[in-house]
Amino acid sequence: MPIADFIAEKRFVRHLELIEAGFNPATIARATARGDLVRMDLGIYADPVASEHWKAELAVATCAFPRSVIAGASAAQQHELCDVMPHAISILAPHVSRHKTALITPISISRTRRPEALTEGIEALDVAGYQVPITSPARTVIDLHLTGDEQSAAMSLVTYMHRGLDVMELDRLSAVFGIFDQLAPVTIALQLRAYG
Repeated sequence: MPIADFIAEKRFVRHLELIEAGFNPATIARATARGDLVRMDLGIYADPVASEHWKAELAVATCAFPRSVIAGASAAQQHELCDVMPHAISILAPHVSRHKTALITPISISRTRRPEALTEGIEALDVAGYQVPITSPARTVIDLHLTGDEQSAAMSLVTYMHRGLDVMELDRLSAVFGIFDQLAPVTIALQLRAYG
C-alpha cells in the first residue's frame, strides 16, 4: 500500500506506526517533501486534508498518547460548559502511556491507574475522520469537580443543568467516581430552582 493511501485511511499516525507498517525513514521524508504527509508535531504525521482541520491539535494529542482521552478544561471548552481557555490541551492518559519525544503542542497530562477513568463517560469527537476520545459533558462536569477548579466546576454544572442535559447520567458518573454525596444536593437544588 502506498504511504499516501495509508495516511489517507488513518488520518493521523505516529512515526512508529509508519515504521511498523513497513515505511522506512527515507520514504517518510520523501512523502513529507511531496506533500503526501504533513508533519504535525515531533513524531506525528497527518493526511494533508486532516492537517487543515480546526481541531487537528486534539487529534495530535491523542495520537501521541495512545489510549488517552481529551479531558478537563479542554473538554469543557469543546462542550462549551464554561468560559475557560486552557493554556494546554488537557488529556487523561493511562499511567503506563509514554511518548518518547517532547511535543511542540502544549499538552497537560493527567495520568490514571483507574481503568474506568478511561472508559466511563467517554465519547468520540470526529476530527477529519479521526476519532478523538473525549469525556462526555457529564463526565467533564465530574472531572472539573474532582480537580478542584471551583469556578469552572460550578459554571460547568450550572450550564449542564441549564441546558437540560441528562441528570441521571451525571448522577451515575458521580457515583462511579465517588462524588455523588457532594454533587447530588447541588443538582437537586438546581432542578428545584428550574421548576420553582
